Amino acid sequence: MGNKTLLYIGAGILLLIGICLFGYGILSVIGSTASPDKASWLGFGIVFALVGAVFLGAGILLIVRNQARGGAGSGDNVTYKIDLPSQTKIEEMKCRSCGAVSKRTM
Repeated sequence: MGNKTLLYIGAGILLLIGICLFGYGILSVIGSTASPDKASWLGFGIVFALVGAVFLGAGILLIVRNQARGGAGSGDNVTYKIDLPSQTKIEEMKCRSCGAVSKRTM
């Protein structure tokens, strides 16, 4: 269970970094079109956007692989074994309030 949690935390961090880098890259590309003096920011914007897209893809991949690996019912099975005495009997009891029947081991 702890390993899954760490994978989700890592995926979340990758997604946040990816969103920030991708957003900054897009803003740099848009800002580079404002005037010819700012055209040098176009390359930086494209690189930041591509790196951000890679981080976003890695975060999404971690989430998808974590979901595929741990399907429903794949939790840890715990078996609790007890040693009962040889003269074990099951006794039926009735509730005084509602009349429900339950069984207990004696």
